[in-house]
Amino acid sequence: MLFTPLLALATYAAAAPAGTGPSLSLASTSTPVAASTIAASGTSTAAVPSPTVAYASDDPNYSYLDQYQSGTPEPIIGAAGANILGPQNIPLERQSPDFMAPPTTDSGSVQNVKWPMAISHNRVQDGGWARQQNEHDVPLATAMAGVNMRLKAGAIREMHWHVTAEWGYVIAGSCRVNVVDQLGRNYLADVYPGDLWVSTTLPTDASSYS
Repeated sequence: MLFTPLLALATYAAAAPAGTGPSLSLASTSTPVAASTIAASGTSTAAVPSPTVAYASDDPNYSYLDQYQSGTPEPIIGAAGANILGPQNIPLERQSPDFMAPPTTDSGSVQNVKWPMAISHNRVQDGGWARQQNEHDVPLATAMAGVNMRLKAGAIREMHWHVTAEWGYVIAGSCRVNVVDQLGRNYLADVYPGDLWVSTTLPTDASSYS
């Protein structure tokens, strides 16, 4: 290895008595220089920074919800945007101002979590109807679905179950909810407008009174 001879030399030099062999001088040969005679290093001033993009606006980015409740909603934010030349769904645009004129901080990466039942497929049968939205309509709804249902008086929602819990809210009328647990026991409850029911992954049905 390269460091071995140097290590041996240092050992022998330290062990040799004075006056035997060549002397090894460790004295410095440099001449001291006064600090005042050393020239200062040069300095340079950095360029004044300049913006490469427009500064962030002081606009508070308020929602256009109130503004859209009258007149025709338009995708115009300050000097940006332009009016719509084609047809518009004004009632829907008034409900969703942040879709048409989103805040400048909105990059559009958040998926849509709204869906109108008015354009959901409706399953119409003798006892009433049911329309549903799920992942097919709202890609964000990977673990939930929503159903809007109407049962005629005396009609029954068939016994069913699924892997997720179910909750229901009564808008009008009344009905009886029936749940069967793992031991075969029945739970019955009558619900009315404003009532809420929740069942876990158990067989559930509902029969309408009115």
